[in-house]
Amino acid sequence: LLIAPLNPCNADKKLMFRLTGTLNRFIHCISSANPTEADRSAGLACLRDFQFNDQAIVAGLLNFSVRANSKDSGPPGLTISPFIPGSSLQAPNKTAQILCRIMVTCSNLEQTSTKLLGKAEFIIPYQKELYEPPALLFTSLPDTDDLMLMIVSLEFQSLHNGEMQRDERLRYRPCGIVWAR
Repeated sequence: LLIAPLNPCNADKKLMFRLTGTLNRFIHCISSANPTEADRSAGLACLRDFQFNDQAIVAGLLNFSVRANSKDSGPPGLTISPFIPGSSLQAPNKTAQILCRIMVTCSNLEQTSTKLLGKAEFIIPYQKELYEPPALLFTSLPDTDDLMLMIVSLEFQSLHNGEMQRDERLRYRPCGIVWAR
C-alpha cells in the first residue's frame, strides 16, 4: 500500500478490507445515473472520516482546514490553514512537539491506478501560539476527475533524558484522511 510509511498499524490486515468498503461506499454515492454535487460531497465525507489506525484518538486530526492552491496563487499544491497546536490537537501529557507526515495521492477509479502527488514531513511545536504549516507542493498534476486524498499521520513526541521520544501507544498515533476532492 502506498500509505504504508505513514501508517502506525502497518501489519493490520483488516485495513485493506475497511478501506475497500469505504471506497465502495464512496463509489456508490457518486455512481448514480445523474450524480449531483451533493452526492459527491456525501461520498467525500465518508472518505474524510476514514482512519487507518482505528485505535487512535482522532479529536483534532480532522480539524485541519485545507485549501488547494489555484493556478494564480503559485505552484500546484495544498495549504493547511494556520492553527494553534496546543488547543487544536489532543496530545498526551508532556508532549513537546509533533512530527507530522502528509501524503497526497490521486486515484483514477476507472483505470484503478493511484499515484503520489506529494509528501512532506515537518515538526509542529506543541504550544499555544499560532503555527503556520508549510505548503505541500505537488510533483505532478492530477487529472480533473481523479480522486485526491490527503492523508495525515501524527506522532506525539516528548523530551526524555535530552532526546525526543515518540509516544508508542497506538491511541496517540492517528493516521487518517483529512481532505478529499
